[in-house]
Amino acid sequence: MNKKILIPIISLGVLLVIVITTIILLNNRVKSYIIIDINPAFRINLDKNNKVINIKALDKDAKGIIKPKLKGKSYKEALKVIGESTGDYSRDNNITILIHTNNISSKKVENEISKIYVELDIHSEIIIIDKITIEDKLIARKYKITELKSHYINSIKEEHKDIPIEYLVESPLYSLKDTEQKGLYCEDGYFLDGDRCLKEKERKEAKYGLTCAGNSFEEDGVCYEQAQATFLEEYECEEHRTLGSDNKCHNTIKQDVMGKCEQGEYDRNDKKCRVKEKVGEATEICRITRETDILMDHKCYGPKPTINGGCLGNDVIINGGCVDLSRYYESDWECSNGEFLPQNSDDHNCYEEVIVEPTSFYCEEEGFEVKNGECIKEETVRATKKVSCPEGSDKVDNRCIYKNKTTPKVEGYICDYPNSRIEDNICIIYDEKEPKE
Repeated sequence: MNKKILIPIISLGVLLVIVITTIILLNNRVKSYIIIDINPAFRINLDKNNKVINIKALDKDAKGIIKPKLKGKSYKEALKVIGESTGDYSRDNNITILIHTNNISSKKVENEISKIYVELDIHSEIIIIDKITIEDKLIARKYKITELKSHYINSIKEEHKDIPIEYLVESPLYSLKDTEQKGLYCEDGYFLDGDRCLKEKERKEAKYGLTCAGNSFEEDGVCYEQAQATFLEEYECEEHRTLGSDNKCHNTIKQDVMGKCEQGEYDRNDKKCRVKEKVGEATEICRITRETDILMDHKCYGPKPTINGGCLGNDVIINGGCVDLSRYYESDWECSNGEFLPQNSDDHNCYEEVIVEPTSFYCEEEGFEVKNGECIKEETVRATKKVSCPEGSDKVDNRCIYKNKTTPKVEGYICDYPNSRIEDNICIIYDEKEPKE
């Protein structure tokens, strides 16, 4: 073949390869992406037709969930697989999700994810993050977390500046949601769950029996449907506490004071010292028939008549009467002028009671102070955010329950240990303590 003809043919082939390669690269070029953080975190890269180019795991939990066969599928199919694979990461049938998108509607993604979890009977709390800042990226690199979680932590820190960032970094998303809403946090390896700090202690196998299914709530053995509770930017306290301007609940606890007496005993009723003063000796008596009974060696004997100047049987004559020495009762003591006898049986003196002022007052329990003759303790506890419930539902603690919508119990695993949660057929038992503010 003529070399002059061959060169253009080769050049045309090379050009064709370049064109085909360019087309392939253009078709596989990332036109948009979706980043989802559920604690497993994913980045879904999409082409111009919103088809999956690839899915990247952004943490170790996500690596076992990614399905390579999703390449070329729609983003909806990818979201469905991720949703169905992450249901176990819900907490009491609630799950918190962070979303960030680029060149694709975040609202569409939110609606699609919400629909997927509704089918799984899980309520999804979806937080859309519109923009990732340089500060978000720096914190994400420093603590090896996703940029979405870093952004969320920064937003929480803006409102709750005193919460250590180390705690927020280590907390799961559902715990961060509670921290954001209530301003509470935990330390020392505990995580926030509602209004309590929990730390895993041990695991035990759950029992199998009848239990409330899905997102239902059991009260007095009945399963009720739950409604979504909305936390308001208002606070409330229990009835015996007063809400202050600092959004804390205040209460004054009062207790009786105790007095210190140099002598005698303190009387709580009139807050005086009662002192016994000796005023004389008591008189020994026979209480039953004091005029006729014979008193001898602190014993009282009943006299019997004599017969022909003598006594019957073993009776003896004492004070002109016959006495049966085997039949007697113990003598008593009395004070003539209304004074009182001590409780000590060996003390046969009479006393009067003198009332004097205590030398000082004190409180028995720690934390109380003596004020105006009382023990006072000013108690301050955190207030709770008010909860708004949908129409037709009732507020039970921080839940909204449809009392007119009951659901039957189903067979399943039951965890009846205190401070425990169930995952599959395992009861996870927790240590529990109060959160910090």
